[in-house]
Amino acid sequence: MGAVPFVLPRRKRQRSACPLSTNTRSVASRFPRNGRRRWTVARGEGRKSWQPRARKECAMTDSLLWEDVNEGDELPVLEYPITVKNLVMGVVGTRDFMPYHHDSAYTQSIGSRDQFVNTMFNQALFGRFVTDWCGPDADFRATTLNMIGQVCPGDTAILEGRVASKRREGDDYLVELELNSRNHLGSACISTATMALPSREGGGVKPRLELAKPQIELDPGFPDFAREWLGKESEPRYGAYPVSEVQIMYWADMVEDSNPLYEDTEYARDSRHAGIIAPPMALITWTMDRPGRSGVNPEAPDVGQPERGPWPPRSGPPTAAARFDPPGATATVATISEQAYGKPLRPGDRVSASTELVNCSGLKQTRLGPGYFTTVLNNYYNQDGELVGTNLFTLLRYTAQEG
Repeated sequence: MGAVPFVLPRRKRQRSACPLSTNTRSVASRFPRNGRRRWTVARGEGRKSWQPRARKECAMTDSLLWEDVNEGDELPVLEYPITVKNLVMGVVGTRDFMPYHHDSAYTQSIGSRDQFVNTMFNQALFGRFVTDWCGPDADFRATTLNMIGQVCPGDTAILEGRVASKRREGDDYLVELELNSRNHLGSACISTATMALPSREGGGVKPRLELAKPQIELDPGFPDFAREWLGKESEPRYGAYPVSEVQIMYWADMVEDSNPLYEDTEYARDSRHAGIIAPPMALITWTMDRPGRSGVNPEAPDVGQPERGPWPPRSGPPTAAARFDPPGATATVATISEQAYGKPLRPGDRVSASTELVNCSGLKQTRLGPGYFTTVLNNYYNQDGELVGTNLFTLLRYTAQEG
């Protein structure tokens, strides 16, 4: 007897009065809260056409299956206008209170065009872009993000993507995606995503429960002054707040991500995760410090009032490994983030992170000024000591040019 085809589970609710036709496959993606919508992909018409359908009319279920994805497939383009309100929502959604993302005067004073969206905002937007395409039955295994330019208020972020490859790896049916975000000036950031998709042969995606740290090859120009910092892992630092449904929804709101695993209790309870989960790319958010302690200078975190110290006052100095400062470095810009994801985080989890310097380039001349590209490894743990994610973060630590 042949194998029984895998069928994705449907939500436990009354059958829809308008079942999907045989030439239309629904993608569980676009159904914003309050007047929710969802998209369907009309097949057999040469080109994909995206049509909103009321969520109340058609139950959300189907996602892409691995067998139906081919190398070279293109993701539907997403255009996302950026406003000052978006940046405010980004500050709230990511808990990133660095002045680059809300203070135009300061950001322009150090040579940037204007205040700009942060790394996590870009990760969130790519996350929405991907799950809009594949649906919520897929899991993120890893992502990379390479910051090339800056996206500022008045810009429109235009996201494009394609399937680079597909493969099987253990129990996973994987798809590698190449993604790009551009504005009127050109490419602003490029990304990759490794996605585990459900399969007719293998069934539903199995959540990953274990994760190993990455292995790093040192830069040939690794400077001598950085060697004393190499591999010195910090003590774990805990986020100011636990994972919460409120913060998860702030994250989703900032990029209009309607993934039901993040906000639909009924859907999430019936899913493979058996409850609401946090967006995987939000790792950094869960260990951000309190707003009154966040700033370029941790001892004077408010650039608008430099005589004001951190609040609440610190009980000790910032973590040494996290404060590695190359000679002459006065400013920081994130360039590359490489994340891997283990056990999903859930509301109520308390996240801690340890940090260590794992790489440093020689002195480079950049358009922002001379500086060093440093790479730190952040290891993220839940309250049970389980490694739930890693983030290799490459930063440009440079000497800001005046004017």
